[in-house]
Amino acid sequence: MAAGDDFQLLFDANPRPMLVFDRETLAIVVVNDAACAQYGWSREEMLAMTIRDMRPPEERPHLDRGMAEDATLAVVERSIHSTKSGARLEVRVELRRLDWRGRPAALAVITNLTGLAETERRFRTLVEYAADGLGLLDDRGVVLYMSPGGERTLGFAPGELVGRSAAELTHPEDAHLLTAPAPGETRTRVVRVRHAGNGAWRWIETTNTNLTHEFSIRAYVASFRDVTKRVEAEQLLRRSE
Repeated sequence: MAAGDDFQLLFDANPRPMLVFDRETLAIVVVNDAACAQYGWSREEMLAMTIRDMRPPEERPHLDRGMAEDATLAVVERSIHSTKSGARLEVRVELRRLDWRGRPAALAVITNLTGLAETERRFRTLVEYAADGLGLLDDRGVVLYMSPGGERTLGFAPGELVGRSAAELTHPEDAHLLTAPAPGETRTRVVRVRHAGNGAWRWIETTNTNLTHEFSIRAYVASFRDVTKRVEAEQLLRRSE
């Protein structure tokens, strides 16, 4: 088997949808089985198409501008594609420019993000609109991320908490409570934290889970809420008793 046949076999057998198109005419000149399966057209149908035919009508001007303006050898973009049935896919396209049989062409490697993108949007909405604070901290207790609810609870401006240590915000008498849970362990505690807006100490109930051993997270995940009124009511009740 010739080297060219080897490369054709690898291209056809690749599980990721891939195609090669002419950069001037946008005609599809090579397409693999995974791309045909994802979009629903046969190989013969796709070889009679241009990459514009894979875009919904409203997306085609964006494609035309991108092809006219971009002069780099490699491009990664997110866009909307259409299937033969009319379904829409949210995809990431990695483009690598090349020459194909003496013609300017480009290799497109396509990743379907449709389900993942929807999940990301839902998760982002839950985090951004949650009343409770949600944060990520590294193994030193430094804030890597803080949700809008957490910033409001503690009186900080957006992004102001990132890079700061949780210990420096905590009342000195409660610092001993900040011991880190073991990998996979969750701990809940109530500590005093200074409010950035008015400088008052607020009672904060925080639940901290150690996920530093999880490869995709590598952080402590903290959720917390202001329980000052509850704690003060409990203190008042004890004094009255």
